Parts: sequence; C-alpha cells; structure tokens
Amino acid sequence: MTVQELRSEIERRPADAATQRRFERARRDVVYEEVSASCAIAGVQLPSTAIRRLVERGLAPAGPIGDHLLVLGYAHAALGIARERPVTAPVRRLITVPEIERLHMTIVAPLAATRGAVRPEAWRRTNLPPVREGMVTVPHWLIEFEMSALVDRIGGGPATATDDALFAWLADTYERLERIQPFVEGNGRVARLVVNLMLARVGYPPVTISAQLLDAYRRALRAADAGDRAPLAAIFERALRANLARLVAATFDARHLAPLAAFARKGVSLDALRKAAQRGRLHTVAHGRQLVTTQEWVERYLDEKSRAGRPPRRGR
Repeated sequence: MTVQELRSEIERRPADAATQRRFERARRDVVYEEVSASCAIAGVQLPSTAIRRLVERGLAPAGPIGDHLLVLGYAHAALGIARERPVTAPVRRLITVPEIERLHMTIVAPLAATRGAVRPEAWRRTNLPPVREGMVTVPHWLIEFEMSALVDRIGGGPATATDDALFAWLADTYERLERIQPFVEGNGRVARLVVNLMLARVGYPPVTISAQLLDAYRRALRAADAGDRAPLAAIFERALRANLARLVAATFDARHLAPLAAFARKGVSLDALRKAAQRGRLHTVAHGRQLVTTQEWVERYLDEKSRAGRPPRRGR
C-alpha cells in the first residue's frame, strides 16, 4: 500500500469510542518515540521510558541536567507539532522563516536559561567547519537570504500528489537545512522538527529515525552531501510508512490481527501471502519480528488479485 492509501485507512477508521482510544494512545506513543529517537541522535543518553516519564509527569531520572533540558525543549516543540491539523485552505506558504526561528527558540530555551542568556542568538554569526566530510556549510552572511529562498522553495508543498514527490520534498528540505546550518546549535533537531511540521500540515504523522534506521540515515546524509537525496528520501519513506502502519493497526481490535499463517488456506499458501506482503500488495503490520494482518486486508488483496486476473501461461 502507498502511504496515501495507509493514510486513507486511518481516515476511514470507525468512530466508536474504543477505536478512538486505541488510535489516540498509538498516536501519543508515536510522538513520544520520535522525541526519544531524535534526542538520542542529539546525544541524549536517557532511555526512552525515562524520557517519557520526564515529559509526561515531570519525573527527572538520574542523568546530566543538560540531557533533561534538551529533552524538555525538544518535546515542547514536538508536542506542539502533534497538535497541528492539516492545512486545507489555500496559504501562501506551509512554513515560514519566523516559524523555523520559533522552533529553534523552543528547543534551546531551557538550556539557554541555565547559561544566563535572555535570548539565544537567532542566526549564527561565524562560519562553521564542515559538519561532515564533503559538506560545506553556507557562509554566515548568506543565511538570511538562504532561509528566505528555502521557504519559497519548499513552502508550496510537494510538487505533485505522489509518494515520490512527498519524500523528495522532505529530503530537499532536510538537506538544505543541514547545508545552511542557520543556528549555532540544534540544527539537526530543527531540521527534523521542520520535516515533521510540514508532514503534519499535509496530513501525516511524524517520521521517526529509530535506532534501526540510524546507520542508513547517516549514510543517506553523506549521499545527500554529495548531491544524491534519493537515499534520504527512502529513509523518510520507511520511517513514515512504519508509523502509518502502526496507526492503522491501532484502528483494529487486537483480536482481529493474526499472523499470516492464520490466513493460509487452499489456493492461498503462506508463501504466497509472504510474497504479497513483501511486494506491498497485502497490508501487514510488524508485531515484534512477526508480520500480522487482518481478514479484511487479506480479502482486499484477494479481491484485487482476482480483478487483475492471472497472466496467461506460456507454452513450453
């Protein structure tokens, strides 16, 4: 299924109270796990359970105060984005430069307060060494111009209403922010928040750069530095698809989800179901290391297969 089809599944979810509770619980889990993953990329050593207790209940775990403050700043911004609703009315831009500045202020304010700063500097005022080999950042005197050019470039949304255009748009946004490095600190966190803010405004949940994606994500950043954004777009697709699939699964009672083997029968082998899942023709959800699906998804796959017809056999 495409990410648009997964989103449609979510939009068609039943309106009963039990489904809504499951869905909202899954949506909160997705947001908190994105906070934990992004803060881990920024160097925070706290486990995800401690981060959630800190943000939800104010229970400070053992660890550096700097980690606590970084988490609180990032979580404040991420939870604000989670409350965003898709933009439906025509707007000049989906995002503006002042909004990016405010995101930065939100995530660095807790740490800045401990340093005695009233307000962190908006743009950096010095040039930076390369963040990674092969990636040269924008000179500081061009930052304001480059940021204005960036929101003009990305603010209109994806070029077309396709999955490929969506992820190319996100990868372009992230790569440009990484290259501009507009702030003294927090640039990676800002770039991830900007991506998630734009996703929220076009009707999608956030992307989570989980530990499982981290090595591929870092390779993708190096490829983007060299001008190839396709691997970064692919990382965003994998991350978004995983979160969408999780939310779709939450719209079903757990009793309706079962391993693929439970749906194998005469004429529909387990091997055929596995291959259909690998090719994206049968919707499944990862449950630990196991793929699970529902009777409805299996019937939909079989119906689509029947309508498509079987290719004619070739004579030997």
